[in-house]
Amino acid sequence: MTTGSPRSTIRDRLARALGIAVVVACGVGAASLLTTPGTEATPQPSTVTTHQALHFEPNPLVLRAISRSIRLSQEDGAPTQGEPLPAEADDVGEGLAKVDDRLREVYWTVPERSTTDLLAANWGLGSAFFTLNPELRPGEKVDTGARIKVYAADPAKPTRSVGHPNRGRLQNGLPLPEGSSWRLRPNRRRTFGTHKTISTLVDAFQAYGERYPDAPPVRVGEIAKRKGGRVKPHASHRTGRDVDLGYIGVAEDDGEVRWQRMGESTLDAEKSWFLIHELIKSGNVDTIFISSRLQKFLYRAAKAEGLPEEELRRIFQHPRHPDSPSAIIKHWRGHVNHMHVRFRCEDWNSRCRGERKIGDTNTDAELELDSQATPLAQAMTSSAG
Repeated sequence: MTTGSPRSTIRDRLARALGIAVVVACGVGAASLLTTPGTEATPQPSTVTTHQALHFEPNPLVLRAISRSIRLSQEDGAPTQGEPLPAEADDVGEGLAKVDDRLREVYWTVPERSTTDLLAANWGLGSAFFTLNPELRPGEKVDTGARIKVYAADPAKPTRSVGHPNRGRLQNGLPLPEGSSWRLRPNRRRTFGTHKTISTLVDAFQAYGERYPDAPPVRVGEIAKRKGGRVKPHASHRTGRDVDLGYIGVAEDDGEVRWQRMGESTLDAEKSWFLIHELIKSGNVDTIFISSRLQKFLYRAAKAEGLPEEELRRIFQHPRHPDSPSAIIKHWRGHVNHMHVRFRCEDWNSRCRGERKIGDTNTDAELELDSQATPLAQAMTSSAG
C-alpha cells in the first residue's frame, strides 16, 4: 500500500473540512454578508448557488475549516503550497526601489467583531497574520473598528508576477488597501496583486473619487490570491495582474456586492469612461476586456471629451477599424456586467510572461479568460465576475 504525500494529505483534510462546512452551511442557510452593527444582512436571492455564496461571503464555517487546515499543515511540517521561488539578486533592489510609500504597510478596519483566526482565514494569511499583528493571539476577539495589518513590505521580497496570467503565480502579493472610493467583497482572500497593479488601481480610484465625490464606489472583484495560482472558476487571475471591476451605473447604488448587468439606460458612460481612462493614462494597462455592446457608449463619452481620432483608435476596438486588433479595449464574451483589466509586467521583472507586445495582434489564444474557463464559469459570469 502506498502512502500519500504530506501535501496530498493536507489537501484531503482541507477538502473534507470544506465539504463538511458547505453541507452544514446549506443546512442552516449560513451564507450571510458581514454587516456593520445595527444593520441586517441582505438576504441572497434564491438563484444564488452555494458556490456563489461562498465565493462572495466570508462564511464563518468555511473560514474555520480553512484555519484548521493551516494549523494542520504547520503541525505536519509540510511545505506550504506555492512557496515563492528565490528572486534573482539583480531584480530585488530595483523592485523594492519602486515601492510606493503609501503601500509599504497596508491596514484594514475590522467591519464586525470577530476572532483573529477568522480574520486570518478571511485574508488568506494563515500564521502570517500573527507575524504582522504580534499583539494579537489565536482565538482572541477583535472588536469592530479595530485596525489590523495585512501587509508589510519585506526589503528582500518585492512583489513579483511569475509566468503567464493563466499559468503563473504571484510572489509576495500586495493587498488592495481600503479607501472611500472603492469597495471590496467581504471575502478578502483574492485581493492581492503586484505593486504595479495595486498602485495603479489606487491612483485611478482616488482620481475617480475626487472627480465624482458623490458617485458610488467602484466595485472590485477578483485580483489574485496572496501567493497566486489557480483561482477557480477562473483560468486567469493567477499572477496578480488581472482584476475585475464593476461598471458605474446611473441608478442609486444599493450597496450589493454582485455585478450589475449594464445597457445604454443603466450604464453611466461618463463616470465609467473616466475610471477607464485614468487606468489607461497610467501606461500600466496591457488590455481591458469590455463587451462590444458597451464599448460604443464608452466610445461616445470619450469622443465627447474631445479625444483625437488617433487616440480613440488606439484605445477602442469598436467601432471596427484597421487598428482594432491592437486596441487596448477588446471585446470578450461575459463582460457586460464587469470589465477585466490586465496590467503590464513590472519593468524590472524578467520572469513575467504573457504581456502583449506593441503591434502584436495575435493575443486572443493566450488569454484564456475566466468567462471561457469552464461551463460553470460561463454560467456564473452574470454574478460571480
